[in-house]
Amino acid sequence: DNPNRICARCELHFDLRPLPGMDMANLRQEILGKLQPLAESRG
Repeated sequence: DNPNRICARCELHFDLRPLPGMDMANLRQEILGKLQPLAESRG
């Protein structure tokens, strides 16, 4: 592999660490709601 290569795609992995009492499903929906329009606009 060439270290200067620019890839066509990438992935982002991150930890989601909710505070006690936070609803994990709701947090995931909020994140998807913000990322989905961005993903669709970029194809």
